[in-house]
Amino acid sequence: MYDDRTISALLSLSRTLNFKSTARELDLSQPTLTRLIQKAERDADLVIFKRSGARIELTNAGQKVVELCRQQKISNDQFRKNIARAASGVDRVEIVCGPLTTLSLVAPALKMAEEDIQKVQVSVKVSADTDSEELSSGGSVDIFVGDLTHTASTDGLEIVKVSSKELVVVAPPGHPITKKGPVLFAEAFNYPIASPFLHKHWKSEFEAILVKAGIDPRWREIPAIETDDFSLIENLVRSGGYLSGGTKDLFSDAIKAGKLVQVNVKGAPSWNICIARKMNNERSSVEAIWKNLVQAALEISRSD
Repeated sequence: MYDDRTISALLSLSRTLNFKSTARELDLSQPTLTRLIQKAERDADLVIFKRSGARIELTNAGQKVVELCRQQKISNDQFRKNIARAASGVDRVEIVCGPLTTLSLVAPALKMAEEDIQKVQVSVKVSADTDSEELSSGGSVDIFVGDLTHTASTDGLEIVKVSSKELVVVAPPGHPITKKGPVLFAEAFNYPIASPFLHKHWKSEFEAILVKAGIDPRWREIPAIETDDFSLIENLVRSGGYLSGGTKDLFSDAIKAGKLVQVNVKGAPSWNICIARKMNNERSSVEAIWKNLVQAALEISRSD
């Protein structure tokens, strides 16, 4: 069995397909990372990554190894968290969500559930580069809030679809793109972009939109800045150097205050907001947060 360090290296490299990026992400030197991957391949007696110059691809066998590593990581994490929960005696609810849902869904739900969860410790992991995998694979996550469109399996999950929201593009006042009439969504990528970390299915979708519009995707350069901190993104856009995008409610206050301008775009993709939990998870603390998430979801649907 691979140790945690090797599993992290394999999972990261399978996502980035770039030794330099993975080494930076894991705070390793590239030679150390290379040795870890080579040892993993020797131990499995398999070629996990096919190398061709600077290009890296997962082999078919490598995809199976990575999936096993993903399951092992979830199992290891769950074991550690369960031990910690048993030792502390504290009821803990774990929520994982993307940054597009924190203000519109998670915050209102936690506020409404405040009286019911006074003795509960709530952990909210906010990351745009997340999916429901830990939830559907039996990990310690109790509730997932985000886009399930490209999730491979939703077996064993209770799912409520909130709504489908069209993505908006925002720019600083006076930006050249704001002086044009309606522009194609793809044209926003002619300017530097600051965005949340993009899940691979979003990168694929954006790449297809750009290729169709005859624009070079240049995914090694786009977006120029990735961060899940929307305060930082808003600050960067307001400074005049970047455009960004997301759901309208994220930028509504800044738009109303005249600090940002919504760009008039055509052909923007939609983001499907869902909430999900494991079936038969009947802990009262989870139920309290869940029912208020559903209530917040209904209010969003009515306002659309």
